Amino acid sequence: MGLNPQTIYFYERIGLISSLHRSNSGYRLFGDEDLKRLSFINHAKSLGMSLKQIKDILALEENQSL
Repeated sequence: MGLNPQTIYFYERIGLISSLHRSNSGYRLFGDEDLKRLSFINHAKSLGMSLKQIKDILALEENQSL
């Protein structure tokens, strides 16, 4: 996927992704759902969507799965 660690940290800060689990040495640990979400965000950005639009879509998806 090739995302910069600072980008992932930024996505955490603005709520696009949840805080990721970390190893004892501080490395982020990614599960399958985390990777799918990051892949979706990356793909949506490549289509020209804003982070606000992406966040809105993800919020709709989360509300539908409840």
